Amino acid sequence: MATANPSPTRISAPLWTLWLRFDAAEPTALLGGIFAAKAGYHSYRSRLAGTDYSSGRDVAADKQGSAELAAAIDLTMSTAAMIRYTGRLDKAARARDPRLYTAAGPIIREFIGTLDGKTVYCYVLVGGRPLGVGADAGPDPGRDKSHLWHLHVSIIRRFAADAAALDGLLSVLLGETLAAWQKRTQPAVTPTPTPVPAPSQEVAVKPSDVWSADVIPAARPPHNNADFPTNPHWRASYALQAAVEAARSANSRAGEAVTELLAVRAGQAAILAAVQGLDTAAVLRRVDEIAAEERQRDATLLEALERIESGDLTADEVVRLIGERLTALPAKGN
Repeated sequence: MATANPSPTRISAPLWTLWLRFDAAEPTALLGGIFAAKAGYHSYRSRLAGTDYSSGRDVAADKQGSAELAAAIDLTMSTAAMIRYTGRLDKAARARDPRLYTAAGPIIREFIGTLDGKTVYCYVLVGGRPLGVGADAGPDPGRDKSHLWHLHVSIIRRFAADAAALDGLLSVLLGETLAAWQKRTQPAVTPTPTPVPAPSQEVAVKPSDVWSADVIPAARPPHNNADFPTNPHWRASYALQAAVEAARSANSRAGEAVTELLAVRAGQAAILAAVQGLDTAAVLRRVDEIAAEERQRDATLLEALERIESGDLTADEVVRLIGERLTALPAKGN
C-alpha cells in the first residue's frame, strides 16, 4: 500500500490522513478512489459546471473551501465491514452527532453503502430536496448497486481540507464513542477561580463620633421633647442618657416598691422571729444589706453614664454594662 499522497494538488492532506488511518484499522479496506475527473464530489469545483449538484448549486457550503480539491472518498471492503461502517454512519447521522453536524453545518452531504449486504442504502444529511428526498435530510433510494461493496462518502467542500472535521468523520467510522472523542479533542475546562474581594478600607471610628452623631429617631408623642416638630433626631449620647434616666426612674419606682415590700416582709419576719425565737436583729441587718445593694447599683449606673459622656466606653461596653445593671436582682437571703 502506498502511503504517499498520489495527488497533493487534488487530495488534501487531512483527507489522505483519513484514508491511511482507516486502512490501518480495517483489514479488508481498499481505496476505491478519492479524485476522479468526473461529475460530483470526486472532482474539484473549478472544473464543474454550476449545474453540478456538488458545485454549490444546492448547498451554500459547497461554494466554500478550495475550488481545486476533491471532496469524496470510496472505501472498498468486505460485506461485513460494509454493514458495520454504513450502520455507524447511519446511527450518527440520524442522531445528529456533533462529529457529523458542526456549528457550521453538516460535514458530509451523503453516504452510500448497505445495512444488510443486499440493498443499497443512501442517507442525505443536507440538500435533500433538490435530490428528490422530500426533506433536507433523509434516505435516498435508487443509488448504484456498486455501493454494496464500496462505501461512498461525499464531503461538503468547505470541510474537504479541515483536519478537525475529518477527524470527527473518522471517529464515527472507527466506532469511537462520542464521549471519548470529546475528551480527546476538546480542551479541558479549567475552573475559574473565585475572585477574592480586596480588603475593605476600614475607617476608624472614635467613641466620641458615635455619641455625637445626630441620627437616632427622637421619642415620638406623647413622650417627645418640645422641639420634636423641628428636631426629630437625637444625638446618640443624648438618646442613651434619656434611656438610662428613664430606666433609672423606672428602677427607682420599682426600688421604692421593693423597699416597701421588704419593710412589710421585715415586719413579718420580725413577728415570725419573735414567735419562733429567731434573731430579729439579724433579719433586719439582711434587709439593710439588700437596700445597700440597690443603692450601689444606682451609683454604678450613674458612673457609667458619666463615662459614656466622656467617650471612655465603647458602644458594646455600654450595652453590656447597662444590661448587667438593669437585669441584676437583689440577692436572696438564706
